Amino acid sequence: MVTDLIKSVADRMEFIRSSDDFYYAKAQEEWMAWKSTNISPDLLNNLLELASNYDSFCASTDSQVVAIRNQIFRMVAYCDSKAKDKNELNQYPDKRTIARSGIRQNLWIRLLLEYKKKGEASMTEGFGNFVKYMEDPYDNFPILKEEHKRLAFCFFVGKPYSPQMFTSEMKRVFRPFSLCKNPINETVCIMAMIYALEEEWNKQEIQGIFVHDNTGWQDNAVVDSAGRGICLWWHKLPKRKEIMASLRSIVDDQRTFDFYFVQNNQAVYKATIVDFSMREEYDSKYPDWAKQNPAWIKERFDDYEDNDGARKASVVFLASKFERLTHQIPIKNFVLFQNMNYLVRGGVAAYTNILTNTELKQQDMIDEYCQLIEKNKNLILTGAPGTGKTYLAKQIAKRLIGVESDEELISSGQYEFVQFHPSYDYTDFVEGLRPTAPDEHGNVGFELRDGIFKQFCQRAAKNCIDSEKSRGDISFERLFEQKYNSLIEAIQNEEVDRLPIKTPNKYAEIGDVSDNGNILFKTTTGLLSQNRVSFNRLRMLADRYKTLGELNDMANINQSIREVIGGCNSTWYWAVLHYIYSVYGDMSVNDMDEEPVTLKNYVFVIDEINRGEVSKIFGELFFSIEVGYRGKKGGVNTQYANMHETDEKFYVPQNVYIIGTMNDIDRSVESFDFAMRRRFIWREVTAEESARNMNLPQEVVDRMERLNAAISEIEGLNSSYHVGGAYFLSLQDNCNLGFVEIWNYRLEPLLKEYMRGMPNIQENLAQLKLAYESESNNR
Repeated sequence: MVTDLIKSVADRMEFIRSSDDFYYAKAQEEWMAWKSTNISPDLLNNLLELASNYDSFCASTDSQVVAIRNQIFRMVAYCDSKAKDKNELNQYPDKRTIARSGIRQNLWIRLLLEYKKKGEASMTEGFGNFVKYMEDPYDNFPILKEEHKRLAFCFFVGKPYSPQMFTSEMKRVFRPFSLCKNPINETVCIMAMIYALEEEWNKQEIQGIFVHDNTGWQDNAVVDSAGRGICLWWHKLPKRKEIMASLRSIVDDQRTFDFYFVQNNQAVYKATIVDFSMREEYDSKYPDWAKQNPAWIKERFDDYEDNDGARKASVVFLASKFERLTHQIPIKNFVLFQNMNYLVRGGVAAYTNILTNTELKQQDMIDEYCQLIEKNKNLILTGAPGTGKTYLAKQIAKRLIGVESDEELISSGQYEFVQFHPSYDYTDFVEGLRPTAPDEHGNVGFELRDGIFKQFCQRAAKNCIDSEKSRGDISFERLFEQKYNSLIEAIQNEEVDRLPIKTPNKYAEIGDVSDNGNILFKTTTGLLSQNRVSFNRLRMLADRYKTLGELNDMANINQSIREVIGGCNSTWYWAVLHYIYSVYGDMSVNDMDEEPVTLKNYVFVIDEINRGEVSKIFGELFFSIEVGYRGKKGGVNTQYANMHETDEKFYVPQNVYIIGTMNDIDRSVESFDFAMRRRFIWREVTAEESARNMNLPQEVVDRMERLNAAISEIEGLNSSYHVGGAYFLSLQDNCNLGFVEIWNYRLEPLLKEYMRGMPNIQENLAQLKLAYESESNNR
């Protein structure tokens, strides 16, 4: 469906797609000119002071002010559809502008002058987007509202909104339909198509409406309407006509919607609306409404007005119920229709959803964690046992990667999970020697293999590197990979066991294919050589020598190949590449047209990070994981660097995020290495947060709070020894464990371990049990 919709509007963008020039080149030229304009500090301060009064700024005849004003107005004429004198200043025949709806002219003036003074664009979302786009139009969209981004992302991508993934994902979805002659125009074209389909992605099911009203009549209405319907009126209609149309469809379907009355930013009263009427239809509605004998009904529409006649009805609602809420709803919990603003006095707003406090807090909390780790790359979640740190780490990973389910997370290839323990070491994590399978003589050898973290970083680094490559480069690599894999398959199927070398009638004997997909050869004595032909180095060679003829024309194989890939057995590399070209075709013809690669986030979770000997496991990587040394500049030689085929250093790329979880009080491990400690941001997950995260019933929350308060009163214990919500999840998992069983089999053994070696264990345990059970004993 989405594909068909995009196709339906793609042709309309032909002018943008076929343009040789940057679509907003004039705006960018004016912006660059503005950045390079020299303005003295005194003049800049005078301009800012003058700009506080828009009329004065426009009326000034000072030559310096006039010059700056003209420059600003020219720039804004290309940026904003509501710009002053746009038709005269904008030199495009179609008067195109970046912003579809306007930032006020006086605000443009102040923002541009403040940017000149501060050198940053953090004042407003719209202006910040404008600056980003002017600086880098290839990887940023023209001014696009954040709420519109969210709605469009969910519709076109089909996943929860991820601000970090917006550009890459929208490019991925739209690229087949927005092939632009000038790649810089891709985001313009995509944005135009997004807005051409706004009616589709901006559809939202309205649940109800709400108004601000502090006039105080509602308590009487609650009393008067007890058990009866009631007619309510309001003096203004929503600004958007589609709101009333949506509400009408709800009523026509014989459904109801809610009408909330807000006081002090809290929804206090709620009416359940079964019907409504405008002036022109009230006469036909009234007879049916009157038969239901509602409270406060009036015979004529014009009779709905306040005491002094200052306000008259614009719409009348028939409510089947009117009530005061037992728990008021904060206005921030309402998810607004099409991102309409919250109410000004007397206005009407529509909402599409009401988030529970738990959902809101969970959302805010995950956002907070994501912001922390996006800035610092490395995060450790610490806290008492059972506080759901591992679960939380997975939720953060989902948000960063942009997936919803556990299945999507695991299958994304962007997530890895490992649990440290005392036996875990560098060879498991980074790289090390591993035994190979016995050969035909029963001899066991050793092979250098990458550990789980190194493999993960290499995947992430490949994504980083590939995201910067052109479509042609990616197509080349995909094609070569296909040819190489065909050879590997033939070797594994025992169809190929030797390859011709350049010397006539001579061959290189193939020994095996390594776990990494490298080709191993036999020495003249029949043993496997430590040298091998690696895919990555062979691909580099193929990029230099693309045809069979170029290989055959090499005068000095050793010199020619080593100049490209460094020290190696050049005879074997020539033989492999020559065979691939001879049998599967060379790289002179490439009919593949691969999609460009988008930059992705990769999340590595280390559970129980303090249970391993961290400094030993990470080794020299404690330097590379630091946020300031990500990428090639933080590359290091690993402990087995002397065994590598190349001298390329290992590094942790920018798109890798590390999340660790740990219990501070675990007595079986030593304290966390200080050199590593300072490279992580630390965030405690409290027992109270765990109950909220897991959405536990109130009775569970109450028992937890009483028990944890009692734990804190025992000398030698504190909040690090609190009990988290995970111990109570069996109540929701149909495990047939009630509160008594949870105490007997989970909590009591844990608390005994906490207090091992302390005096008065039994007395303290009895106090803790009393706190755990006290509420039920009082019933």
